[in-house]
Amino acid sequence: MRTIVFVSGAVLMSLEMLGSRILAPYFGNSIFVWGSLISVFLAALTLGYSIGGSVADKKPYLRMLALILAIPGFCIVLLPLVMGPINRFIAGLDLGSRLGPLITAVVLFFIPSVFMGMVSPFAIKLKVKGLDTVGNTAGSLYAVSTLGSIAGTLGTSFFLITWIGVRKILYLLGAIMLVAAALVWLFAQKQESQPQDTAQGPRKGGKKKGKKGKGAVMLLLLVAIVGGQAQAGTLGSNADTIVYEKDSLYHHISVVDSGGLRFLKFDASWQSAMSLTKPLELIFPYTEYFHLGMLLRPEAKEVLMVGLGGGSVPKNFRVNYPGVAMDAADIDPEVIRVAKTYFMVKEDDMLRLIARDGRIYLHQTKKKYDLLFFDAYFADAIPFHLATQEYLREVFNALTPDGVVVANIIGAFTGPKSRFFRSIYKTYTTVFPYVYAFSVGDFIGGIPNDEPQNIILIAVKGDKAPDWQALQAKANEMTATMRLPSNLPKMLETRISMDIQTHDVPVLTDDYAPVDYLIAF
Repeated sequence: MRTIVFVSGAVLMSLEMLGSRILAPYFGNSIFVWGSLISVFLAALTLGYSIGGSVADKKPYLRMLALILAIPGFCIVLLPLVMGPINRFIAGLDLGSRLGPLITAVVLFFIPSVFMGMVSPFAIKLKVKGLDTVGNTAGSLYAVSTLGSIAGTLGTSFFLITWIGVRKILYLLGAIMLVAAALVWLFAQKQESQPQDTAQGPRKGGKKKGKKGKGAVMLLLLVAIVGGQAQAGTLGSNADTIVYEKDSLYHHISVVDSGGLRFLKFDASWQSAMSLTKPLELIFPYTEYFHLGMLLRPEAKEVLMVGLGGGSVPKNFRVNYPGVAMDAADIDPEVIRVAKTYFMVKEDDMLRLIARDGRIYLHQTKKKYDLLFFDAYFADAIPFHLATQEYLREVFNALTPDGVVVANIIGAFTGPKSRFFRSIYKTYTTVFPYVYAFSVGDFIGGIPNDEPQNIILIAVKGDKAPDWQALQAKANEMTATMRLPSNLPKMLETRISMDIQTHDVPVLTDDYAPVDYLIAF
C-alpha cells in the first residue's frame, strides 16, 4: 500500500509540474498560469480526499482502489491527444490572462487529480487494522505520499522534462498508473482465489470479475498504445516545418522554417528570425534599433547582451563592427546550443556565450561594458528580477563612465495597456540620468497609439545628454558605411517627444514588482 500512495503522489506532482509546459504555448508562463494550476490541483485534492474517504467506508475493496488508479491513468494517457485542441479552443475564446488558463487547467487536470486525491484516504482504510493504530497508519501513509510528491517534482523538473519531453512523460505517467491499477487488481484476484479472505470475507463470482478486470486493464493499455501511435503520426506530419522541438529547463523551444525564414519560438512567444538565404541580416525591425547603441557609443569595445535568442544581433554586429567584443548571457544552455546549431551563431574570441542568468552574471563579473543590450522580455511575461531598481543599479555599476543601455520592451505608451511600460520607464529614471523611448514601426514623432508594440528604451549613464541633432547627421554617415545597413536616421525620428506619465505606476523593486499584473491589466 505504501508503494501505491508513493506512486500516486509522484505522478500527481509530476503532472502539476508538466501543467505549466502544457499551458505555456497558449497562455504564456506568467504567475496567472501557475496560480491557476496550483489552485486547480488543490481544489481537486480537496474533493478527492472527501470522496475517497466516503467511498472507502462504503466499498473498502482492492478492486475499487484499482479502478480509482486506472481512471486517472486513462485520463493522463489521453492528454497528449486532447491538450492541443482544448488549449487552442479556450485560447481562441480570449477569456483573458486569468480566466483562460484557469478554465483550461480545470478541463485538463481536475478529473485525474480528484481520483489521485482519493488514493490516500482509501489506502488508509484498507491498511488500518484497528482504532489503536489509525493515527500511526494515516501519518505514515501521508508521509509516504508526500515523499512521492517530492520525488515526482524533482524527477520531472530536474531530469524528465529535458530528457524525454512533455508528451512522452505524460504517456509514462499514464502507463505507471495503469500498471499500478493492474497490479492491485491482480492482487485482489489472488486474495479472492484463496479459500477465505479474513479481512472482507469471500465474494461471489470472484473469478468472473477477475476476467472482466483483466479485460478492462488490457483495454486501457491498448488505448494508451494506440493514442501514442496517433500522436506520433500527428508529429510526423509537421516534420517539413518543425526543424527542432524540445522542452528545456525554462522553455518549450521550437525551431520552425516557414516562407524562407527560420523562426525561434519559446512557448507562446516568437523570439528570433533568420533568413535562410541571408542569415546575417536582421529580420525583426526592433533588432535594428540596437545599432543606436553604437551610434551613441561609436568607440565601444566591450558589449554585453542579456538574452541571446537566435543570436541575430551578435551575428550582425560581427560584420558591422568587427572590432567589438561581445558577451551574450542567456539563462538557458539549450538556447545557446540551438543558436549554434540552427542559427549559425559562432563562438570565438570576439563572441563569448555564457549560460547564466543575466543578473547573476553581472553580480559576479568584474568586467566593465560600454554597451548593455537587454532582450530578455516576452510579450506575456518577463523575468521580474531583470526589471527592478536593484538590478538596474547593478547594470549602472557595470557600465563604463559613458555607458549606454539599450532595452527591448513590449508595451504601450498610453492608454489602459501602458502601465507596464510606464512603470519600467519610471524605474529606469530612478537610476539613470537620461532615459529615452523609441517607438518601433512606422510611427514618426507625435503621440503613438495605445496598442502594445516593441518599444526601445535607451538609458545613458554619462553627465551630458545626447545631442540628437548632431546624431542625426552622424546617423547618415554611419548608415552609409555599414556593411549590412540599417536606417538609423529613420530610427532617430521615432524618438518619443511627449512626456511619459508615471505618477500612477510604481517603481519596480525586488520587494514589489507586479510585472504580470501590469502587463495584463
